[in-house]
Amino acid sequence: MNSVVVRSKIVAILLALIFVSIPVPISAATSTDTYLDITATITAPDTVESNTNFTVTVTGGGVRDYSVSVFAYGFYENAVWTYDGNHKISVTSGTLLDGSGIKFGSNFTKNYILNKPAGTYKYTFFFGQRSFGHGWYDVALDVYVTVKEAGPKICDGGWRPPLSDVGNAGKVIPLKFTAYTCENDIKEFYRDENVILRVENATGSVVNSFTYTGNPHTGIDIDQVGKQYHVNWNTTKDMVGTYTIKVLFDSTVFLSRNITLQ
Repeated sequence: MNSVVVRSKIVAILLALIFVSIPVPISAATSTDTYLDITATITAPDTVESNTNFTVTVTGGGVRDYSVSVFAYGFYENAVWTYDGNHKISVTSGTLLDGSGIKFGSNFTKNYILNKPAGTYKYTFFFGQRSFGHGWYDVALDVYVTVKEAGPKICDGGWRPPLSDVGNAGKVIPLKFTAYTCENDIKEFYRDENVILRVENATGSVVNSFTYTGNPHTGIDIDQVGKQYHVNWNTTKDMVGTYTIKVLFDSTVFLSRNITLQ
C-alpha cells in the first residue's frame, strides 16, 4: 500500500479520536464534557432533604478565548435526550426549566435554586455553539439528585453522667447521652436505632465505633424509660491520651466532646 495513503488514514483516525465527545464525571454530583471548541459543566448535591432548597450550577463556554460569540443553552428536569447526526441535542420528553435558542456572549453561568418532594431527579444542561462559521452543535450533561424524606428535627439533647473530661485508661467508661425532637411545640425523646457513636484519637483516626445492638456491653442500648442512649466503652491501659467522642444521627455529628485517659 502506498505510504502516503497509509499516513493519510492514520491522520484521519487521529482526527476522529480528537473530536469524539467523552463525558468525564468529576464526582457523583458533577459532570463536565468538551466537544470541539465548547465545554460545559453541571454540579448538584448528591442527596438533599425534601422541601429544602438546593442549588444546581451550570457553566458553558469556549475552550479558547473568542471561540464562542453566540450560543444556546437549556436546563431540563427528567429529560430523555439523544444527539442527532450534527451532535445537537434532541429532547423527546422532560420539563424545560430554562433556556434560550440564541444568546450573545462567550460564556454562561447560572445557579438554579430548586425545592422538591422526595424522589430521584435528573437534571440536564446543554450548551450549544451558534457562532457564525463554526457550525451548530451542543454539549449535554446529566446529574442526579436524590431527595429523601426529611426526618424529625432534633432540638435538644446532651451527654448524661457519669461521663467526665478525665478517665482512667484500662477501665470501662459508660457513655450516655440523650436527644429530643420538638414537633408542634411537643418535646419527645428521639429514638433512632441507626445511631452511631465513634471514638477518635488525637489524629482523627477512629479507634472504636458503636452501633445499636440493644445491649450496652456489645453496642448501643436505648433506654426508652430513662430516655437515654448507653454504651460501655472498654478501654485498655495503653490508651493513654486524649480522645474525641462523637454521636452521629443520619451521618451528621450531633454531639462531640473530648476525654483524656490517664
